[in-house]
Amino acid sequence: MRKFLIGLSVAVIVGLGGYYGVFYLAQQTAAREVDALLDSWRASAGTATRGRVEFDLWTRTLKIADIVVHTQTTPPAKMTMAQVVASGIDSTGKASRIEITDWEASDVLPGRVATRFTQRAPRITIEGYSGRPPAPRKVSSALDLMRLWLEQFSAITASSIHIPELVVSVTPPGADGQRGAPTPIDYKYSNMVLRDVRNGRVAEVTVDGLALRGGVTGHPFGAITGEVGKVSIVDADVGPLLTLLDATRTKDGGYQRVYRQISVGPYSLHLEDGSSISIDGFTAEDIGLKPSKLSMDDMLFLADVATPAGGIPTQAQMSMLIDKVAGLYEGMYIGKLDMRGLSFNMRREGFKIASMRINGLENGRLADFSMERLDGQTALGDPLSIGRITLKGFDIANLLRTAAQLGAQGQQPTPEQIVGMLALLEGFEFKDFAVPDPKTGRVLHLETLAASWGQFVGVFPSKARISIKVAGPISSVDPEPLRTLADRGILTLAAGLDVGATWTEGAQAFTLAPAAMQVSDILSVSAKASVGNVPRDIFSIDPAKVMGAASLVQAGPIEISLRDLGGLDLAFAQLAKAEGRPPEAGRAMLLDALARSADALSQTNPDVRPVFQAIGRFVQSKGQTLTIRLTPKGRIGVLQLVEAGRGYDPMAALFAAFNIEAEVGR
Repeated sequence: MRKFLIGLSVAVIVGLGGYYGVFYLAQQTAAREVDALLDSWRASAGTATRGRVEFDLWTRTLKIADIVVHTQTTPPAKMTMAQVVASGIDSTGKASRIEITDWEASDVLPGRVATRFTQRAPRITIEGYSGRPPAPRKVSSALDLMRLWLEQFSAITASSIHIPELVVSVTPPGADGQRGAPTPIDYKYSNMVLRDVRNGRVAEVTVDGLALRGGVTGHPFGAITGEVGKVSIVDADVGPLLTLLDATRTKDGGYQRVYRQISVGPYSLHLEDGSSISIDGFTAEDIGLKPSKLSMDDMLFLADVATPAGGIPTQAQMSMLIDKVAGLYEGMYIGKLDMRGLSFNMRREGFKIASMRINGLENGRLADFSMERLDGQTALGDPLSIGRITLKGFDIANLLRTAAQLGAQGQQPTPEQIVGMLALLEGFEFKDFAVPDPKTGRVLHLETLAASWGQFVGVFPSKARISIKVAGPISSVDPEPLRTLADRGILTLAAGLDVGATWTEGAQAFTLAPAAMQVSDILSVSAKASVGNVPRDIFSIDPAKVMGAASLVQAGPIEISLRDLGGLDLAFAQLAKAEGRPPEAGRAMLLDALARSADALSQTNPDVRPVFQAIGRFVQSKGQTLTIRLTPKGRIGVLQLVEAGRGYDPMAALFAAFNIEAEVGR
């Protein structure tokens, strides 16, 4: 932002030439009018001097030499121009062309008086200029001067402003050549063009390239150099910045757009030790500010506390610092941000990221953040690969405030505080995460790990879902039961879990759906279940309220499905092996055991026989699905059912409470 403002501010100097000269056709009058214009600057900021003034009546060209402007700020700022030439001046004060040679300005960063920056441009060309004299404004600080530049820029119109070369040098405090001291940083912009400038807005800003150089004296990474490819900024507006800088302006509660689109790239940064960072491209859309949430005082506080003269910030300063940073996030708006082709090459490790995206940053909350295709290696040299990481509804501002609050307490967070932090994130997803097992070296593959939650009741979500899919190689050297699976020819084991739950307040019902688990080549299980009369107090952090609410919960219907994917044959083989019999005997052994159990249980529970008959048909076949449905016979309390299940005959308690059906099919 600051770099762009620096580029824009150079256009303001056109107010020093051409506007008044057209009203008089004599050299002496033109000089008086130029002096009058310089007087308006003196009334605002400080001193202003000039050299020779020439006006050519026939070509309507005004020349002003050796303009020098000083401010009365502490420390003072300075601007110089070797010559300003305005040609084609008409009777309204417009100039068809203005050329400025050897423009230079020096100032300090607002709030950082020890950091100075200097800007130099050998030539600036402005086409189709018109403007009005700036209103005098008292300038006593770098912030006041910045506001004055922006106001003067808002008062001009130009079809284009062309700066073939602009060099910005930033000298941080302590840049004295001593070991460990930062060196000055130079930014060199090539072929900067501002098009259609009017009312503080710019239709487009383009830069063909940017080179930078800096570093730290005596540091291992040494000098830093960087290059940036083409830069484009579309629909820029300094109005929100003026609103932010001017305390007298009305600050409504909405966001004000500063840029419609910014695109940059490619970008590369190189360190002297061989490390490098590169980005193929960067695009951001709809960048805005909310002046009502931002304060220059807060920003200056951040600058002071971030590098305090006395050393490490105090706990109180850190808490305030984090709160102000959270406020900055709440004061920014980003419609969309996309970074492509990130590459980090360090001395011991490196990695690449295909893209990083943000869709919506508003009120300090990220609607969606994703990172695609991370490949690299750890500091130990192990390969690392992640297909995708996604965060949804990430409340950065309140996470910072919560962390500051917990830090200020100086103690471990309570379980309630930890659970309460769930509200700061709506969900996450990891996909295609591959990492080697440090013991075996085999690659473990996390295909998917996704979780989401919401509709909070107090600190607990009333809706949640989690999905997991993992896969990895197995072998005969693994412990049981993996060894048996490997011996049966299953060399890769894949498993998945998908569980969701929802509480509906209007119906006072809690539903478990989906609930599914699958182990490749073995089995899959799915279930649906619900309970009724679930009051709101079930989500309380008060144990007494939870127990009171739990006593009211009533059992609902349950459906469980089990599908054979090859696991029955494995079970039969293991059963037979344990008895020292051939693998094919296992099925008959299990059927015989089921028949004996059915006979014993049916003596007291006749309804159990159809269920065991269905299980028997499932065992006899291959690749079938067994479905069992339980329907409550009436209003049955869940706690009452649990207590009955602990008794002497839990099966009798189950059949007494539910009608049970079982069926087998594909």
